[in-house]
Amino acid sequence: EELLANYLSLRRLRDQAQAQAAPALSSKGELRKRLLHALPFSLTAAQQRVGREIAKDLARKQPMLRLVQGDVGSGKTLVAVLAALQAVENGYQAVLMAPTEILAEQHYINLDQWLQPLGLELGFLSGRIKGKKREAVLQLMASGQAQVIVGTHALFQEHVQFNRLGLII
Repeated sequence: EELLANYLSLRRLRDQAQAQAAPALSSKGELRKRLLHALPFSLTAAQQRVGREIAKDLARKQPMLRLVQGDVGSGKTLVAVLAALQAVENGYQAVLMAPTEILAEQHYINLDQWLQPLGLELGFLSGRIKGKKREAVLQLMASGQAQVIVGTHALFQEHVQFNRLGLII
């Protein structure tokens, strides 16, 4: 009975989310191609398949609810970045939130290496960032200059504003 009640509750929440409107983020693929060409390795078949599925979901007018599961080092971050690029190509910002500051910093370093050569502006926000540095990051986010933002739960505080948020990872 408990499993059924849990399932029905989750199903109702999913149905409510699917009733919401979301921007259809068509897959232009130019940034994706440039990133993949610059990488010193090729995507695995599973990464390619999941990337295609996510691209298809993002092109729909309903919010995507997806959990990508895999071992450490299996390429989940790269698949997430490909989705973020699809949002950016459509004029939206993408946010990648990590549960810890250390993991957020690691993601920021990786994304910076991958996205800076593409001419994209990254932002980083965590609870540890204070004062003028925090204000500068918040301004980059609010203005839309930061197209991809990495951080911790500090990203979703009441005073944090985005210019045109299209994807939350």
